[in-house]
Amino acid sequence: MMLVETGLPIKLRPALQTDRNFIKSCWMKSFMETPQGRSMKPSIYKKFQGKLVEDLLDKSIVMILCNEEVEDEIYTFISYRKPNGVMIIDYIYTKHPYRKMGLAKLLINKIIESTEENDSVFYTHNRWKNDIPRAINGVDFIYNPYLLNMNI
Repeated sequence: MMLVETGLPIKLRPALQTDRNFIKSCWMKSFMETPQGRSMKPSIYKKFQGKLVEDLLDKSIVMILCNEEVEDEIYTFISYRKPNGVMIIDYIYTKHPYRKMGLAKLLINKIIESTEENDSVFYTHNRWKNDIPRAINGVDFIYNPYLLNMNI
């Protein structure tokens, strides 16, 4: 598939075990840049956020938009869960060269299309005030970090 707006050859695929280190590293480094991450001692952040990311990756679905021809060239990824039919996005990340191209929005749309009539999508990590839209295609996005610690 070609993303017309950018000319990028893209493919949607599930994350592989070989992608895990890249995903964790991007998640950890990018979230460390947030006000929440910067407010912690690095040793505390690395230990506890690292454990949280590992735990979330163990129970999440991770989808990747990558280069159609070179699948190791990852553009963006999303980590999400659907406990009891509730869509929870834990993290979405786009590499710097591919930002502002609509890739994250495309990826969000793809996972929303795969869900059964959700009125809302919850997200648990918010890097910056305007990172996540209030709604996409009539689906409301609601920030709720408490879902990280709940077994729903």
